[in-house]
Amino acid sequence: GPGPARDRPLVLVQQLRVPLGAHLLVSSAAALTIISTLTILFLTIFNRRRRLLRAGGQDELLLLGLLLSSSSVLLSGLDAASPSSRTSGLLCSAGLWTLWVGHSLTFAVVFTRTWALSAASTPPVGQSQLKGSLLGCLVLWALLLDLGVLTSWQLVEPLRWLVLRHGPQTDPADPDVLVQRFSEQCGSANMELWLTAVYGYKGPLLGLGCYLAWSVSAGSRPAEGGKRLGLAMFALAAFSVAGAAVSLLTSHSPSLRFCLGSVLVLSCHVLTLGVLF
Repeated sequence: GPGPARDRPLVLVQQLRVPLGAHLLVSSAAALTIISTLTILFLTIFNRRRRLLRAGGQDELLLLGLLLSSSSVLLSGLDAASPSSRTSGLLCSAGLWTLWVGHSLTFAVVFTRTWALSAASTPPVGQSQLKGSLLGCLVLWALLLDLGVLTSWQLVEPLRWLVLRHGPQTDPADPDVLVQRFSEQCGSANMELWLTAVYGYKGPLLGLGCYLAWSVSAGSRPAEGGKRLGLAMFALAAFSVAGAAVSLLTSHSPSLRFCLGSVLVLSCHVLTLGVLF
C-alpha cells in the first residue's frame, strides 16, 4: 500500500445539521403563512364581520395561536446559526414555548366552539347553549393548564441542546476511516417522562374534540358551520398526532425531523385558515 497500516481506524467526527437550502425554503413558507395570517388578523380587528368563530374575540385568539405555531418553525432551524451556547439554549426554549402556546390557543378555541355547537344542537335547542363568558373561561383554563405544565418543565429541567451520538459508519472512500456522526436536539434529561404527562391529558381532549366534531357534523340537524368546524377539529387532532409521531421517530435525522415537523405545522395552519376564514 501507499504507507504502513494503521494500528487503529481513524475516527472522523461529523455533525448532522439541517441543510441551509431546506431551512431557507421552509422559513420562506413560514414567513408567507405568517404574513397571510397577520393580514387576516388586521382585517378581523378593524372590520369585525360575523364569522364562524366570532365569539368574545376568539377569532383573534385563534389567529394569534396560528401565528405563534408558525413562528416556532422559524426558530427551530436557527441552532446552526447561533453564535453561543447561551443563545442556542434561548432559541431552544423559545421554539418550544411558541409551538406549545400556539397549539394550546388554537386547540382551546376550536374545542370550545365545537363544544358550544354540539350543546346548541342537542335538544331542547336553546337551553344548553354555552354563553360567551363560559367559553372564554374554558379557553383560559385550557391555556393555564398548558402553561403550568410547560413552566414546571422549564423550572425543574430547563431545556437545552442535547448531543445524540449515532452509530459509526465506514467511509466508502477509505475502509480504515470511521465516521462518527452526531446531532443536537432540543430537550431535557427526562423528556420522555414530560411528554408522556402531556400526551396523557392532551390525548383524551383531542379524542373528545373529535367526538364532538363528529356529533356536530353528522347529526340529523347539523348546526350552521358545523361541518367546517368539525373538519378543523379533525385536522388539528390528526396533525397533532402526526407531529408527536415525527418528534419521537425521527430523532436520528435532524433534517427529516425539521422538514416533516415544519410541513405538518404549516399544513395545519393553512388548512385551518382555509376552512374557518
